[in-house]
Amino acid sequence: MLKTHVERRALREVSLLSAASGHENARFMPKRQFNRLVENIRRDGVLTSAPLIGQSVDEPGRWYVLSGNHRVEAALAAGLTEADCIVITEPLTTQQFVALQLSHNAIEGEDDPAILRKLYDLLDLDLKEYSGVTDDQFDLDQLNVKTLPSATLRYLEVVFAFLGDEADAILEFVKRAERYAKHQQPVLVTQYADFDLLIDSLTAVKEYRNIKNSAVGLRVLCELAMKQITVERAADERP
Repeated sequence: MLKTHVERRALREVSLLSAASGHENARFMPKRQFNRLVENIRRDGVLTSAPLIGQSVDEPGRWYVLSGNHRVEAALAAGLTEADCIVITEPLTTQQFVALQLSHNAIEGEDDPAILRKLYDLLDLDLKEYSGVTDDQFDLDQLNVKTLPSATLRYLEVVFAFLGDEADAILEFVKRAERYAKHQQPVLVTQYADFDLLIDSLTAVKEYRNIKNSAVGLRVLCELAMKQITVERAADERP
């Protein structure tokens, strides 16, 4: 049986799981989700969920975050210097160390869609953003990952609805981009982080041009990309 107690700890005095520390973290968090976590913690001024920390028998005196690495990292980014932590008092074996980490990452509950929607509808716009839940979650079908080659791969389906003119413009952009491409090999899979780059670019264009509709914003983003391609192509063709 594990013995624990809650203790206030300086966050920079506990080590995060990383390859550099010799204890890797299997859980990762997309950049946009991490940024939202930072903003939530900055708004709250405290960690509302206590990290779990412990030490290995091989490294007595060095404390690691076994659960809550992203919370601690986000808390530091938000300016917090200390927080209440759940402290495992006795040193852990290597197997206990890893098993605790994996169990906290793997064992999760699931939301009842009807109840989740009911609770979500109680929030104003500001708190809806704070919650991390979006309207899109109530419309997307569950992806069946059993037929995928590896359950560790993460997939995200993004759907944009275009009016006639915008749809024609996007299709024309794709055709022109294909003509300018040096390699005509189709791209079937790309990095998950590229989605963050797309959304960040789209957000910047919408804010700069005061555009509210994402489909229109994507069209403007494509137009800007084509202008840049034209400039670079002209530069390449100069003697």
